[in-house]
Amino acid sequence: MATKIAKSLRPNSTSIKCGNDVTFAELLEYIVNNRHFTDSERRVNEHFQPTVFSCNPCKYPFDIIGKAETFAKDEGLILASARLLGEVSEGKQSDRILTEVNSLVDYNLDFKDWLGIDMPDECFSFIDVSRRLWKVFQLNGYIGDEVHFPEKQFEHLKDKASYKNELKFIIFELRKKAGMEMLNKWKQQKQRSMHEAYKTLPASLLEKFTTMFSYDFDLFQYERHPNWLRK
Repeated sequence: MATKIAKSLRPNSTSIKCGNDVTFAELLEYIVNNRHFTDSERRVNEHFQPTVFSCNPCKYPFDIIGKAETFAKDEGLILASARLLGEVSEGKQSDRILTEVNSLVDYNLDFKDWLGIDMPDECFSFIDVSRRLWKVFQLNGYIGDEVHFPEKQFEHLKDKASYKNELKFIIFELRKKAGMEMLNKWKQQKQRSMHEAYKTLPASLLEKFTTMFSYDFDLFQYERHPNWLRK
């Protein structure tokens, strides 16, 4: 998708071979520009479409509608409504984070294989993907911004399995050794990172993006113009 974005928004650029330098603003602009295409013409991944269109509550009779911010509470409500509270163990926050780290590492390092295309080495290397995942885990608040990517621990690695195991091991060990105070400090990074990213966007693009997801804001009770963004 990154190369499509680069070609669409800067067709005369010489840096569109990999699309690795696509910005957050360009991603949102591409999503907004291609929001009206039909399913057969879809140019935007369904993960970037308004939830109301893919999970229309008027079409599908959901019993409970939850969201990521209140997942722990929603999980208890779901188990209680199914009369399984106490029968099924509720996942701990730390367990969910480790599960997500595990799955993101596997998914992204396997990406080239299951995509089935021959990507240039400069567009996809295990070390580059590992660095990018490290940044993702920092943005998500799983590890601290102050913890630098350990380049030397990856220098001797050759194959994909080694990169997977090493990256997972380092992340898991960092979280295991961090105290609760440190983990909470890291957790706050996610909101701060999101705030900083959205503050870089032009007002006109923000307004288009807000309009595109207006039904989702109403359905899931999100603020269209939160105070932190106005400030």
